Amino acid sequence: MSKALFAIAIIFGLLLGACSPAPAAKPAAHQWLVDAQGRRYYLARIPKTQALRRPDGSVVANGGIPLAVTREDARYFYYEVFDTSDISTGTSTPSPSDDAASYRVTTKTSSRLRFVRLGRGLPATGQWRNSFDVHDINGDGIADIVTTPARKQPGVPRIYLGDGHGNFHLWTQASFPAERYDYGAAAVGDLDGDGHPDLVLGMHLLGIVALLGDGNGHFTLDTRGLDAPPASFTSQALAIADWNGDGKPDVVAVGEGPTASNVSGSQGFVVYSNDGRGEFTRHASASDIFSDAIATTTVAGEPEAVTGSSTLSGDQIVFDATGKRSALAVRPRSYVFSVATGDLDGDGRSDIAVGYVGFENDVARTGIDVFLRRAHGFTRRTLAVASGTTSITSLATGDLDGDGHTDLVALTGHGDTVVFLGDGHGFLTRERRRIPRFSGSCRGAHVALADVNGDRRDDIVESFADDDCPAGGGFEVWSAKR
Repeated sequence: MSKALFAIAIIFGLLLGACSPAPAAKPAAHQWLVDAQGRRYYLARIPKTQALRRPDGSVVANGGIPLAVTREDARYFYYEVFDTSDISTGTSTPSPSDDAASYRVTTKTSSRLRFVRLGRGLPATGQWRNSFDVHDINGDGIADIVTTPARKQPGVPRIYLGDGHGNFHLWTQASFPAERYDYGAAAVGDLDGDGHPDLVLGMHLLGIVALLGDGNGHFTLDTRGLDAPPASFTSQALAIADWNGDGKPDVVAVGEGPTASNVSGSQGFVVYSNDGRGEFTRHASASDIFSDAIATTTVAGEPEAVTGSSTLSGDQIVFDATGKRSALAVRPRSYVFSVATGDLDGDGRSDIAVGYVGFENDVARTGIDVFLRRAHGFTRRTLAVASGTTSITSLATGDLDGDGHTDLVALTGHGDTVVFLGDGHGFLTRERRRIPRFSGSCRGAHVALADVNGDRRDDIVESFADDDCPAGGGFEVWSAKR
C-alpha cells in the first residue's frame, strides 16, 4: 500500500496505494456540489472490480479502505471527494463544540532560505512508491539513493549513485538475483558484518527480502528468517536499527494492512533480530496496527519505533524494545499518515512529529503536531492545521541551514513541500519561500533529508507518485541556501 489519500464523505478516505481508488480529476467550478454543512465536494467513482462489499453492506476499496458510497450502478461505486485547502495556510474551520484552542496555530513565518534545484540524472517520470533510502552504497563517501522498482514497472531495485554535487546516475553495473521484485520500501545497512552495505526491501503483497552486497554492485538474495515471498506478512514501512543492543543491525517493520483477498490482512509490528551474519529471528508484537510510515530512534539508550496508524483513532503507535506499545495523544478520530523523530528542542531527547487527517466532531482537518518528550510523557504542540483532507504524506527531520538545530520538512497529498525551521527550543517557523509543486496531480510519496552535495547541510530528497499523476511521479532534490 502507498500513501495515496482519498478524501471521502464522512470521510475515511486515506492511503493504501496500488489497491486504492484514484479520485476523479477536480471538476470545473460549476460541477462542485455542496453538502448540508456547506462543504464543496464532487463525486468520484471506482470500478467494482477494485472494491469489495462486505457482509455488513459497507464497501471497501481493494486494500481495505472504507468508502462512504452514495450510489452505485452495474460497473461503479460512487463516493464524495471534498474540496481541500493548502496545509501551509494554517487555517481550520472548527465547529462550536470543538476544542478550538487546541487547533489554533501560532507558528510564525520566516524567510531565511532559498531553494536551488539539484538532482540531475534522477527520473522525473515513472511510478515511484513508497519510500527510499539515502546512503553511501558503493563506499566512495558520497550519498546515493536506493529504491525498489517502480510500481507497474517490473524489474530490479534501482540505485542512483551521487557525484557529490547533487547529481546522480543509475548504477547500471549493479546486478541482482533473478527474483520477483515490486515497489515498496528500501533500507540500507551492513547486515552480514563484511563492511559492505546491504539492502532490505519491503515489497507490496510480496514480503521482505535482504540483498547482501559485496561493495562492487553485486547482490545475493538472503531470506533466512524473513517473511520472504510469498508471505502472509508484508510491509512497505521498514527500518534498520540495532533493536536488541548487541551491536548488530536488525530490521523493524509495520504491516501494510488489509488486502483485497483478506480484509484482516498483513498487520502488526515485527522485529527481525540479526545474528550478525544476515540470518534473522522473527519477533512479532501483538498488534493490529498497519501503516506506510515508521521511524526509529533511541530513548535513554534504548530503541524505540513510532509508526503511523491507518486505523481511525489508532493511538498506540509507540513501540519499545520489548515490543510493548504505548499511546500518543494524537487527535481524536484521526489517522496518522506520517511520522518523524528528532531532537526538536535541544534537550538531548528524541521528540516526535506526526502528520494526521482528523474528523473530530465531523470536521475534516489536515495537520502536523509536534510531541516534545518530557521526563514523564509528551507535550503536544500544534504546528500546522488546514481544513480538509489534503494529508501530510511524509515527514523528515534534519538540519537544512547548518545552524545545528533540527528542522522539519513535510510533503502533502497535493505534492507541496512545506519547510519548517527549528530554533532548538521546540519552536519552528514556516518558510515563506516555497519549493514549486511537483508537476501534475501528484502526491508527495516520501521525503528524506541528507547532504548530497557536500556542503555539510542537509538537502531535501523527495519522491512523488499517484495513479492520476500525468508524469507518473518522480524524484526531486533541493538544496537550501541562506
